[in-house]
Amino acid sequence: MTLTVSRRSLASLAAAGAAAPILASCTGDHRPVSSSPAYVAGSAELEVELAPEVDGVQYPESYDGPRARQRTRLTEEDAEFRIVVPAAPDVDMATNAHSRWLEETTGVRIVFETLPPGDDARPALTGMIASGNMPDAFMLGASMFSPSEIALYGEQGVFQGLGEHIDRWAPNLLETFSRMSNARALATAPDGDIYAFPSIGQCYHCSGGPTRLWIRGGLLSSIGLEEPRTIEEFESMLETIHGTGAQTGVTTTLTGERDTPPLAYFYSCFDNPGNDWLRRESGAVIHAGSDDAMRTTLALLRGWVEKGWLDPAAFTQDADQRDRLIGDTAHSPVAITSGWLPGEDPWTDFVAMAPVSAGDVDPVLPWDYWRAVDQNLMITSSCADPQLLVRWADAQMDLIGTTSARMGPPELGFSWSAEGELGIDGRQAIYTRTPQENGANLGWQDWGPYNQGLDLRNAERVDPAHRGLEATLYDATKLFEPYRMPEEATVYPGIFDTSQAAEVAEFETNIEAIRVRHIAQFIAGAADVSADSDWQTYQDELEAAGLSRYLELRELGMQTRGL
Repeated sequence: MTLTVSRRSLASLAAAGAAAPILASCTGDHRPVSSSPAYVAGSAELEVELAPEVDGVQYPESYDGPRARQRTRLTEEDAEFRIVVPAAPDVDMATNAHSRWLEETTGVRIVFETLPPGDDARPALTGMIASGNMPDAFMLGASMFSPSEIALYGEQGVFQGLGEHIDRWAPNLLETFSRMSNARALATAPDGDIYAFPSIGQCYHCSGGPTRLWIRGGLLSSIGLEEPRTIEEFESMLETIHGTGAQTGVTTTLTGERDTPPLAYFYSCFDNPGNDWLRRESGAVIHAGSDDAMRTTLALLRGWVEKGWLDPAAFTQDADQRDRLIGDTAHSPVAITSGWLPGEDPWTDFVAMAPVSAGDVDPVLPWDYWRAVDQNLMITSSCADPQLLVRWADAQMDLIGTTSARMGPPELGFSWSAEGELGIDGRQAIYTRTPQENGANLGWQDWGPYNQGLDLRNAERVDPAHRGLEATLYDATKLFEPYRMPEEATVYPGIFDTSQAAEVAEFETNIEAIRVRHIAQFIAGAADVSADSDWQTYQDELEAAGLSRYLELRELGMQTRGL
């Protein structure tokens, strides 16, 4: 069968490459349940119950996450599916420990086909879809298909509707839907069906990640200062650090790198930066990247550049250049930086800074509310037994299946924590990671079904004497949480038709390029942020690039999704 897919939708994937080899469909005697495009969520009754819980597992008080459940084979027949996955240098899916454990515990064998690496992956994927010679499923993580593409391919019959299968055969996922109020909505296409089995991947420290600043540990105490609480105190601190460089070895007071420059941290003193410089006010989408608060922030930062307190390269250099500037984190010539820190374990050398306020007004910090639901597993029209494949996916949504996918199977990748051992968030730990050598090939990347809610992620045991990266980032994010923006200010990813999707992609690329270029010019002094003519030039370029239409589309995309 050759499937008809619109030319513009294929163009959004990539230029078509050579078609992949023909893949056999899945086999088995299960008769598939066909989900209608008009399927109403919850209208089918669940036909399997949650499995009994495993005894002896320690849970923290008020734990809100998947439970460890007993495992039974899903079929006694020969069952085999072909699934396409991305390439990864350290993962061999055929010999992977989680792959083998999953086959043993479910009775379902998966034959994995790997896409070519790098830029060749998209053309190969496009060729499969255009020719109709597809596997039973694509298991690609959240980056290969946008929600709009998934909805389009679902409506065209390329991907099967899974809503009814989920309501009948996915008790673990349904239990998660009952706990997470917007999870099902984020997984649902505009026609009401679900065309990708969703994965839950909440990440606490990711919520405020792009905004953080890090200061060299012990620096403030060595020059007799306390951590600032206001923007005025921050300026005084910068002045003192700059003036005591000969004593402390600091040659760069404040720096960063172009992907996470030291900008949103200070903008938040004046208004809500939103996510990716977009926020929602009274139902309208606002571009924070060109409003009055941005102009105020840039004028403040330009003044710091003139005084030698801020490195203008913080807005133009890449992460590698910034890392070379930082050097040895224990004896770094850099006092403060934004972004991720370099090195194997620099988290005791630099410490997170708390937000600062402008006068009596608390800051409003970006907070990521929506990156919890990924659409990772798409079952294609080539699959004759979607029911069994949905049950296979759901078998990975309990605590054991999810933790095995991350770390490797029980005992090999993790063990149960003892009573009294503490997790990342300071509560009772559930599991302890087994130390491994690099390249152990135990778990998967974040491609397949998983159910990593916050309470489960934070229940990994940590060493009290050396809390490590994840716990350090958790502690840093706790400083930001009291000032997080309200959830109703979130601009969620929308769902667009093919014409709208092409517009959005073009607008996003051009608007970001203009914003990044002008901000760097304002910081460096190549343009004068205080001059109305220079600021108007920035505004005019954004408008000519389609800013108003882009904001309108983002609002429409959320409305289409019912958000």
